[in-house]
Order: sequence, then structure tokens, then C-alpha cells
Amino acid sequence: FEGLTKTGIGVLAVNGPGATSLADVQVLGGTLDVGAGASIIGVANATVASGATLNVDGAFSFTPDADSFTVAGTLSGAAGFAMLAGDDVFIIQDGGDLSGLASGIDGGAGTDTLQATINASASLAPTTNFETLIKDGSGTLSLLGSQAYLNSRLEAGTLSVASGAMLASQVASREEQVGPCPVPTHVRRNSDILKQPDVTAGRDP
Repeated sequence: FEGLTKTGIGVLAVNGPGATSLADVQVLGGTLDVGAGASIIGVANATVASGATLNVDGAFSFTPDADSFTVAGTLSGAAGFAMLAGDDVFIIQDGGDLSGLASGIDGGAGTDTLQATINASASLAPTTNFETLIKDGSGTLSLLGSQAYLNSRLEAGTLSVASGAMLASQVASREEQVGPCPVPTHVRRNSDILKQPDVTAGRDP
């Protein structure tokens, strides 16, 4: 099977042992539950729609190429998500909730981008190996745990760093840049441990 589409309000359990190879995973309703002894591998494109849940206690990994992962629902579980090599894109949208994810999202090797288009609110669990964070939309993206990016661009809305969390630069010597912004845009600092990366507010001319 090349793909899996989960609809309806119920729970679909993927149980091990062994790995299930799926290039396309669409969780459009209910819950897709990857058990502790199971894994889904070889994913090139994945979507978790608003109101849906992808719970991973086993493993969920992408390909060494340029992959896409879009989340407007809930990610949870004891395991993380490995996007592996390639120039990957992780897109979090309104309603995206990663607060129940223990191990976060690993962008892997390559030049990886985290795109947050938020007009209401979303919560982002710890990420690693993402080079660029772009936040647009008038809403609030809440950062949880440790986040580090080479470049962070706030085009609109609010980037909120939760208490105890840290937003750090991958390259400490780079200077913070703040440009004109057509809408109110700011970083809300709720943490007493915060290192600010390069932040460019406003769109490119």
C-alpha cells in the first residue's frame, strides 16, 4: 500500500512488530495510534487535519528526500517524528497542538523550514535541526521547550515563548534584525531563560 487515509471519529491502531511503509499518510478524522512496537516509515507527505490526532508511541519517520508534514490537529505520544535528510517543510496551522508530544520534531539533515500560519492559536513542541522559522497570520504561536533556528522571521501576529522554554540561535554570532512591519508583530517573552535568534519582522520588499 502506498498510502493511508484515516477518516471517521474512531481509533485506528497500527500495532507491531515490524514496520509499515507508507508514502502518504492522511489523518482527517479520529485518531491514528502507532503502538509502542510499531513504526510507520518512508513517509513523503503527511497531514493531520483539524480535530484529528496522530499518536505515536512507536516510530514515525519520513524519507531522505524533501518531505512535507502539515498539522492542524494534535500530535501526541512517547516517540518523536524524524523527517530525516532533505529540505523538509513542517507546516503548523490553526489548532495545531504538539503540547502532548514527548520527543518533538527532528528536521534531520538538509535545509529545513518550519512554516506557521496562525490566525488563532497553536502550540509547538520542541524541535531540532530546523534552520528557518516563519510565523505569519494574526494569531499566536506558543513555543514549548527548546527551539533553535538559524533564521526566524515574524511576519505577523505573536510568537509566545512559554515559561521555562528557550528560543535560541543556531549561530550565536549572528545579529538580531528587526525591520518595519505592516501589522503588530512581537515576541512575547514569558521565559526567564531566553536567547534571541535572528528575527526579521516584516515581509521582504
